[in-house]
Order: sequence, then structure tokens, then C-alpha cells
Amino acid sequence: MAITRQACIAVTTATPTQAGYPTLTLVSQGFDVQVVADAGGSPTVVADDISLRRMERAGATLTTTNQLIAELAGSWATPEGGELVQLIIGALQS
Repeated sequence: MAITRQACIAVTTATPTQAGYPTLTLVSQGFDVQVVADAGGSPTVVADDISLRRMERAGATLTTTNQLIAELAGSWATPEGGELVQLIIGALQS
């Protein structure tokens, strides 16, 4: 997790166990937490669903990898934005 100011982006490999408790804790402490829902997973779809719903209900924002990249890029018109577009296209083609 990356914490800057009062914001946190949760990216983990196992949603319920690695993102669930830290996310709930950070939200309760006033942090703006974004959970990258497609960055991790659980042994079952039900475990993912329940965990994500619980975090969202607590106040976390659910996002996807592509949404997060777009938000961090700020503008696709910049040289950095153009590089990110190429990374995304390459990832989608693999």
C-alpha cells in the first residue's frame, strides 16, 4: 500500500486477507482509500465479492487497474500519458 497525505491505494494479491483489514482500518482513520479490485483475487468469487462489498460499504472507493492508471496519468496528451497508453495497449494484447 502506498500512503500519501490522507490517501491510500490498496493493491494486493489476496483481496480479503491482505486488503480487507488494512483498508477498513485506514478508512476508519479518515484516509481516502482506493481498492484496485482487479489487482488481486481469492480462492472463491464469493470471498472477493463479500470483501469488496464490505470495504466499499465502509467508505473505500473501488477502482480497476485501468481506471487507476488513467487517474494517475491525469492527461493522455502529455508525453507520460502517451507512454502509459502504449503500456496499456501492450498489456491488453498479451
